[in-house]
Amino acid sequence: MGRSRSPSSKKHKRRKSSRDRNRSKDRSITSSSKRHRSRSHDREKEKKPKRVNRRSTSQSSNDDHEDTLSAMNISRKATISELNDLASRKKAEIDRLTELERERIQLLRQKETRENLIQAEVDRRVKDIVEIRVREELERRKDEIENEVKRRVDVLKRTMEKQMLLEIEKRNHDEIRKLVAKEEEERKKREELERTLAENERKLIEAKKRLADEEEKLRTEQLRLMEDRERFERQLGKQHAKEQNLILGKNKTRQKISFTLNTVHKSNTIMSNTENIPVDSLVNGDKKDVEEPETPIETIVIEPDSTIVELTACRLRAIEGLDGLTKIETLNMRQNLINKIENVSQLTTLQYIDLYDNHIERIEGLNTLTQLKHVDLSFNRISVIENLSTLTNVESLFIVHNQLRTIENLSTLINLRVLELGDNRIKKIENLESLVQLEELHFGKNKIEKIENLQTLTKLRILGLGANRLSKIEGLETLTQLKEIYLSENRIQVIENLDRNTNLNVLDLSKNQVEHLDNLQSLHQLKELWFNDNQIKNIDELNKLESMQSLQCIYVHDNPAFDREENYRSKVLLQLKQLTQLNATETRRAVPMILD
Repeated sequence: MGRSRSPSSKKHKRRKSSRDRNRSKDRSITSSSKRHRSRSHDREKEKKPKRVNRRSTSQSSNDDHEDTLSAMNISRKATISELNDLASRKKAEIDRLTELERERIQLLRQKETRENLIQAEVDRRVKDIVEIRVREELERRKDEIENEVKRRVDVLKRTMEKQMLLEIEKRNHDEIRKLVAKEEEERKKREELERTLAENERKLIEAKKRLADEEEKLRTEQLRLMEDRERFERQLGKQHAKEQNLILGKNKTRQKISFTLNTVHKSNTIMSNTENIPVDSLVNGDKKDVEEPETPIETIVIEPDSTIVELTACRLRAIEGLDGLTKIETLNMRQNLINKIENVSQLTTLQYIDLYDNHIERIEGLNTLTQLKHVDLSFNRISVIENLSTLTNVESLFIVHNQLRTIENLSTLINLRVLELGDNRIKKIENLESLVQLEELHFGKNKIEKIENLQTLTKLRILGLGANRLSKIEGLETLTQLKEIYLSENRIQVIENLDRNTNLNVLDLSKNQVEHLDNLQSLHQLKELWFNDNQIKNIDELNKLESMQSLQCIYVHDNPAFDREENYRSKVLLQLKQLTQLNATETRRAVPMILD
């Protein structure tokens, strides 16, 4: 159905030929009009009569001129009319050609429509033929296709059955491993329970024995007190008898007066209540509980050349009677009732002073003790760190469980190696820049919100910041000697900024909000990692610890990922074969059984 020339090219050529014909016609019409005018002019000349009268020459010339003008007008009018006729004919010719062109275009469109219809019909018939042949081919190959489908279905069934058998076998194997691990764990629990019961029974026997000893001591003490009371009553009776002899004479008596009876009655009341009074109160002669004679029941004797003085839990209310101890080095007065540090300024040889658990409200009276190396003022009522500027040799300072709000007045303690200020009300780490010898720093159970101002403490080995308000691990870049960091019970969500602390052995992040075990790969020497009581939701987070071959102990309990798994211990041990301890339980012997 192809055509050698397109309709547009043919149309263009037809238009060009029509223009050429029109031009030739115009030229022929113009030439014919010119010939016609010349012929008419000649005829006019011939028609004009020859004038013979020479006398009227001027008149005749005028007449000739008028005739010429009229002839020219007539010829002009004829020419105009001829031009009008020619224009009308040309217009008619153009209209005719336009109509012919319109008809030709219409014919071309009809022809194109007809060809399109023919092509559509051909396409439809070809499609029908193809469909018929496809159906015939399908009918012919129907059995072959069905057989192929059946074969493939059978192959797929066999494959699925094999996979199901493998899966069932794998599940059975896993169940067996779980049962073995569970039995092993139960066995360990039983052994642990038996050991605990045996230990409790042993402790119970020891407690009963100690209780019997205490009861025996109490009975002995009560007997001694009764003997003292009887001796006191006899002495009192003898004294009354002497007084009566002096006043009334020998072998004369008077009627007993009320104060004597009251005194005896009071003494009887005291002894009847001794069973409910603590032994140490009776021993120390506490006059608030028992009104015995003013002389103390027990006297503590200290040798003048003693180097160690132990006065723990003696219910002492003041520091006194230590003036002559010229060689004393250690003074331990724990668990007393002392409310003021006094009467120790002369103990210039003292190196160790322990006033733990008293009622002290202020640090004072230690200025002259320049040889001190250890000071323990924990569990008192101190609110300000003060009066320590002269103690430049102090190496250990403990002010735990007091009422401190700020860290201050420590800049002169340049030899300080251990500083413990836990369980106070401190909000900011500050004023520690000069303590460059510090090796241990403990701020547990305070209100600290940020790790800061530790850059100069490059010798620090242990840092304790548990039970604070930290939300980020930071400010540890220069502490490259750190061995242990304790950050439990904070608000930390991300493990970060530990890349330079490559000497870490212990990292405690328990009871925080950590979700991922990231950024730990650089801690090649880490041995213990605590992340129990966090938000670890995927047990696969343990994959990030496989490369840490030094890791020996981890705590993972109380995380969502491990709470969902009944037997997570076996999975952890299979994944981290280097572990020797999991959640405070030894695992070295359990690993081979699980692998078998």
